[in-house]
Amino acid sequence: MSKLTADDRLEIQELMARYSRAIDFGRFEELPGFFTEDCTLDFGKLMGSHRGREGVRGFGTTLAGIGLTMRHYVGNCIIEGDGERATAITYVLAFTGPKGSSLTPTTGRYEDELRKVDGRWLLHVRRGIIEMPGQS
Repeated sequence: MSKLTADDRLEIQELMARYSRAIDFGRFEELPGFFTEDCTLDFGKLMGSHRGREGVRGFGTTLAGIGLTMRHYVGNCIIEGDGERATAITYVLAFTGPKGSSLTPTTGRYEDELRKVDGRWLLHVRRGIIEMPGQS
């Protein structure tokens, strides 16, 4: 097994940023392209679990219909793995609210499993953990 290179780490971090930008700017049609064919996108009870690129596409359609303004900030990304598989834990600060209203901050994290497919890093499993106010 080879180690992750600096280029691998940068590509994974950019993937995190591009995913957030797609959601924040309503570019939901881009979401499936960030995932492997046999992926899982899991937000638990709050937003459900979605399987495969079609499931991710459905998730995007649902988000588009909600009518929220969202802005995500991702950081403190810890990446481990080799040249073909990796895991990443990334902190998330998201501001959300109905269009035209004040945005409310929410914190959480992504726990990801990634695969390199045809030379490109993709999300294989993304678990979104949203920390609700009052939770410990």
